[in-house]
Amino acid sequence: NLITTMALADEDDVDAWLLGPAVMAYDTLAMYDMPLVPRVLCWTMRAEYELAIAGDDQLQVVQLPVKISEGAECAEVYDERDLDILCGGFSSHKPLSLCRVFGSEELTFAVSRTDSGHVDIWTHSEADGDVLRKHGELSAGRQPVRLSTHQEMPGHVWAASSLHHITDIDMAAPSHALAALHLDSDTLSEPSQGLVHFTHLDAHVLASVDAQGQLGTHDTRVGGPASIHSLLLSGGETAVPSVLAATSLQHTVALLTSDGFLALFDTRHLSFPLSHTRCYPGSLHPGQACLALASTGHVYASSGSSASVDMFHPPNLPSPTTSQVNEDSLLSPVFSHLGHTFSQTRVSVLAPHPQRPLVVSADEAGELHAWRPAHK
Repeated sequence: NLITTMALADEDDVDAWLLGPAVMAYDTLAMYDMPLVPRVLCWTMRAEYELAIAGDDQLQVVQLPVKISEGAECAEVYDERDLDILCGGFSSHKPLSLCRVFGSEELTFAVSRTDSGHVDIWTHSEADGDVLRKHGELSAGRQPVRLSTHQEMPGHVWAASSLHHITDIDMAAPSHALAALHLDSDTLSEPSQGLVHFTHLDAHVLASVDAQGQLGTHDTRVGGPASIHSLLLSGGETAVPSVLAATSLQHTVALLTSDGFLALFDTRHLSFPLSHTRCYPGSLHPGQACLALASTGHVYASSGSSASVDMFHPPNLPSPTTSQVNEDSLLSPVFSHLGHTFSQTRVSVLAPHPQRPLVVSADEAGELHAWRPAHK
């Protein structure tokens, strides 16, 4: 039962109407016209509604004035002037990946580039006012890298250019020492094999997914070669033709393929998907899909062929303490955010809040939306 929304906008407000059985609800809580086109963003985890946003030529830290109370039907709609830009800086490089570096007295970010293996380090302190300073840059290899950090590993940034090439950047060491976890030395000279996702599953285990549907897991405590698995579709077929987007949260990995297949896997039981659906008919194109997992278990996806963000509810996912999986489980579409349809541009990035029922999404026109799914 797919529930959709239609955003109605004028100069002063944005409303969203829930199309259902005589039900009306608000979906868009705030909409902002950004001075940059957001390419990557992350919650800073310093304040509840604080975001770091990187565009083609800027990096900004902003505070959303949205306060969500669970169960409320709607919240105030904010003008873009109410968006509090805490600090910012200009960059001449397009960002590929962005993460906060934990453990520093200063607010610190690492940003990788789309055209090289360089990682830019940005810092901000109270003495800097509204200026986000570029502290320096590091090289994590020849190929562009994706970044990950973890709160339980302060001072470290992990950079991956392929399933086999991961670098630990120690921010506390002199000159930010680089310790490469080269899991297969024969592959170090190879170019990136289309890495689409890289993150921590927990404080010590890293996961990466490439365009061929291979999942690599790496335990930083033991080192050694990577554990490589081919993620399988229902029926035993490999995840083809290619993976456009992937995301993970704890032990769950989600991926979206170029033929519109959306699937969830448990990294401990990879013989078949936990849940799946054919959500987008037709062929999707590389670089145009967004995917995110929320702490609620919902999956958020945007195909790139439309300006909507779709929410899927995975039924009956197994408990982390059990090995039972549901081979026939299907992802259920429950909500669509259509607020970006007025700009007629694709969604470029999206991020559910780590604790609250709030989602932030942005499009190629520079519109940043903060919204809460009307579906309960």
